Amino acid sequence: MEKVQEDNLLIRASACLWGGAVGDAMGKATEGYSSAGIFESYGQALEDFVEPIQPLSQFSWQRAEVTEDTRQTVCVAKAIVEEGKVDQLSIAKHLLNCDHKGIGTSSRLFHFMLIKDIGYVADKGSGNGAAMRIAPVGLVNSSSDLERLVEDVYKACIMTHGGKAGIAGAAAMAAAVAAAVEGWPGGYVMIHALKAAKLAERLGHADNLTPVAQQIQVGIDLAIELSGEELISKIGQEIGWGFKACEAVPAALVLATTQLSARDAILAAVNQGGDADAIAGMAGCLASALNPYTLPKKWIEEVQTVNKLDMNALASKLSALRPVHAKVHSELRWMEIGG
Repeated sequence: MEKVQEDNLLIRASACLWGGAVGDAMGKATEGYSSAGIFESYGQALEDFVEPIQPLSQFSWQRAEVTEDTRQTVCVAKAIVEEGKVDQLSIAKHLLNCDHKGIGTSSRLFHFMLIKDIGYVADKGSGNGAAMRIAPVGLVNSSSDLERLVEDVYKACIMTHGGKAGIAGAAAMAAAVAAAVEGWPGGYVMIHALKAAKLAERLGHADNLTPVAQQIQVGIDLAIELSGEELISKIGQEIGWGFKACEAVPAALVLATTQLSARDAILAAVNQGGDADAIAGMAGCLASALNPYTLPKKWIEEVQTVNKLDMNALASKLSALRPVHAKVHSELRWMEIGG
């Protein structure tokens, strides 16, 4: 039985990392757009990778290329594997050496790089950057110990995101990932995310934003009442698809736990625009952990080919660091995700 549980966990962990990369790469094509603008530029809703049309970006992007979201996720994962735990200093050093294409020179990370102060605590950073790279922290923590998980989240994000919403959003996403790879169903995953966000609200600087936990509760209520296009429309109206963690994280959580497949969750996020790469990445990683066989293999293969990623190896090493008492709650037959 233990072998079955280990196999299940690795399947979900691998799918989680691949789903995040796929959503990020696909979402780059629609980042900053409105849903109407997507139609104007691409002529239709996206259903696959395309050559990104990003005239306002200072960088050029190729089809299926990941952004800094995935590159920083890999950096966090490698730092954790290297130390055998979530270590702030190690994560900071790996982030300093990360390929920062796409971040921009005004970012907090560049400020952090310039001052080279590992003890630096970002002031009011409450964007999506911490949450979009936090999946590895969820993969090495058990959902049964949210206090420890939140402590690890703080170590992994405080260098660049010091606002309450930034920290709480990252905590919610990490807790959701931890629960999803254990096999909990979507409703329980949302409850774990809500609890972690509430725990994390005691941390960080006040940022004058709607608390993440409050927005997650809005998402839960919407998911109970609505479905399909009506639900997606209401997410946009009552939560938003924006660049703050109090919008993007709850939106991604609702998509991941209500759509029928990882494919559907990713495409739903991609076609709303806004911070599409971050939201599709977070929705993709979580939906793929929940339903690993619903992430199209051809999408994995294209992202793998273009970016030379080895998420299976990272997933295996991260999964080995999880607490021994962590449980897996459902059975899957073994398969190598993306192999």
